[in-house]
Amino acid sequence: MKMKQIVIVGAGVSGLVAALNCEAAGYNPILIDADKKIGGRTQSNEYENFILDKGFQVLLTEYESVKKYLDLKSLHLKYFRPGAFVFSEKKDYEISDPFREWWKLPEMIFSGIGTVKDKWLIFRLSQHLKNKKEATIFNGSKQTTLEFLREYGFSERIIDLFFRPFFSGIFLEDRLETPATMFKFVFGKFSKGSAAIPENGIQEIPNQLFKKLKNTTLLLNKKVTHIDENELTIEDGEVIAFDKLILATDHRLIAGNITEEIKYNHSIQYYFKTDRPLLGKKIGLIADNEAGMLGIAAIGELKGVKNPKNGYLLSITLKAETINDQVAAYKMIDDVRKYFKVPELPLTFLGLNYIRRALPVCADLYYNRPLSDFVHNEHIFLAGDYLLNPSLDAAMRSGEMAVEALLCQKS
Repeated sequence: MKMKQIVIVGAGVSGLVAALNCEAAGYNPILIDADKKIGGRTQSNEYENFILDKGFQVLLTEYESVKKYLDLKSLHLKYFRPGAFVFSEKKDYEISDPFREWWKLPEMIFSGIGTVKDKWLIFRLSQHLKNKKEATIFNGSKQTTLEFLREYGFSERIIDLFFRPFFSGIFLEDRLETPATMFKFVFGKFSKGSAAIPENGIQEIPNQLFKKLKNTTLLLNKKVTHIDENELTIEDGEVIAFDKLILATDHRLIAGNITEEIKYNHSIQYYFKTDRPLLGKKIGLIADNEAGMLGIAAIGELKGVKNPKNGYLLSITLKAETINDQVAAYKMIDDVRKYFKVPELPLTFLGLNYIRRALPVCADLYYNRPLSDFVHNEHIFLAGDYLLNPSLDAAMRSGEMAVEALLCQKS
């Protein structure tokens, strides 16, 4: 006998994957979200013919769950070239991957961004990690990324000029305190696959997942304020009963929940348009501890501009503690002009996003964990990347594992 009703709270990637797995098991779930559209942290908005993602996000094509749940071809991905431009106070550098762009090998060997030993260590590490099984990477080690890099033998120069600015933009913290297991996981995926963004914005990822759903009822603009054992309450007073519930959002909604609040790294995203290509489809890294910026991405250049008169979109990621207002944006214009050495570079401010809960800070990182860890009680189950590791892959996997846990206890 089937359950009467499964409700999923949270229509981000975790909730959408949970809904897909519920349907695959024969159920017709209700999917609820407080927002006016699906996607959670993977959303985009349109402004002046530009698509502005909610924060700078890239899709790593080698994530196993990405390959399982997404049709990458239909996303019309636009790929970043491997490597980056590094802007530092004394000198600028271009980093390339000579194993994908062989003609860049002499330039990389003799560039001053690090020693020859550093470059050998990068090659050795990438070859070691790119085919390493995920379960062996997430081994419970508490070592930080910075501690690992130093122990591995990298110089302080390559750490400060490459690893710190590059992974600060991914982890949204510039001390490299993120566990080394996460660094190894992400570095391996970058080494093996590609980084890309959908042509029509990161929103296309949840949109594609949603289009696969056939028997799910979607309720938007429904802010859940309270969850009891078999019913939840919406902000307007509406009560919805359920047999089983998957919570793919803030776990503090559960009545009587005494679990510690999940900590998050925050980020600020500014958007500008300019009149020219600047980065050659690479990411720009800011190797300056005093700077408020973490990185620059030439999104318009990456996607290809059909009408150059409309301008090229620049996305700039800032540290969370940086002042996030329009005045700061105009001050930032001078810094961008300095980095690109174009004093008269035209830059028009388009908007900003302050992402308060951009990336969970996980005390312990997992790739797999017991299904019992996704169970709050016999009626309520948990999903979200905070249960595994801060990645799109983990968001998808957690939605899948929450449904597995539910099905194991459905009787």
